[in-house]
Amino acid sequence: MQRGLLALLLLAILAGLSGWFLNELERELRDPGKRDDTTPVVVAANFFSTQMNVEGLRSYTLSGPHLEQLPGDRGTFVTQPIAHTFEVGQPIWEIHAETGWVAPRNEVIDLRGAVRAERPASTGQLPLVLETRNVRLIPSKNYAETAEPAHITSPDGVVDAVGFRVWLDEDRVELISQVRGTYAPPPSPRNDAKAATP
Repeated sequence: MQRGLLALLLLAILAGLSGWFLNELERELRDPGKRDDTTPVVVAANFFSTQMNVEGLRSYTLSGPHLEQLPGDRGTFVTQPIAHTFEVGQPIWEIHAETGWVAPRNEVIDLRGAVRAERPASTGQLPLVLETRNVRLIPSKNYAETAEPAHITSPDGVVDAVGFRVWLDEDRVELISQVRGTYAPPPSPRNDAKAATP
């Protein structure tokens, strides 16, 4: 009799725990807002992403060793991102950063930590290297900006400034403040000819 009572008691406890578990599960399914929104919904290693513009041409690419997309409007975090911007389907800028954050609808990319942006001579424009920190990139406008100190190198010289705005599809860089630089224009062919004459 004691054995039967013990079995009945265990079954009653098991039924109570099962009912409680099912009730909690149903409540969680009805109210997903209480879930942990720091758990990524997508994790990718060695990823490569391409964004197209309305004409169907590449607007920019983004790659890196690690990506974590968070649920809802939390955005996507990227480790060591490399972004390439394009003009008429041709690459213009290559931008490296320590980390990055991409807004949910890709309208903004925040490149965080040390940032290096390079526009090579192969673009047909003056080659530039911009080194700074914490750059905000707005791909749809081909625009980037920072309020941090920046170091800019070109074949003609070196410029240091605090803050800049860059229109990536134009040959335009606006330096915000504390601008200091050294300009050394390349020698002209006429001056070279005079120097060679005895």
